[in-house]
Amino acid sequence: MPKSAQQIMRVLITARCKQDLTRLLQTEHLDIGCAGPTSVKGEELRIEAYVAAKDVERLQRDGVTIEVVGDASAAAAARQKEVGRGNRFASGRGYPQGMGRKLREERP
Repeated sequence: MPKSAQQIMRVLITARCKQDLTRLLQTEHLDIGCAGPTSVKGEELRIEAYVAAKDVERLQRDGVTIEVVGDASAAAAARQKEVGRGNRFASGRGYPQGMGRKLREERP
């Protein structure tokens, strides 16, 4: 992770009711992706979000708990190491085109 980049944490936000969650989401700019909250029990709701590590404690408030699920920055760095560095098409053989074809699997 570059020194200038923020450490991003994956968190689970649990609110005791819809109003508490709505209040949090209206006052904070959180990355909640495209998923909405899920009901847990009674009026309690949960939603995952990605927040800067420095903001995790600040998000805690009455009616809302924040649980750190993981370090998203570290997970991203680990996944980035899996990505190849070379150009697999540099040999001049071209690149795949069209739909391709399915090979029949030989059975014993």
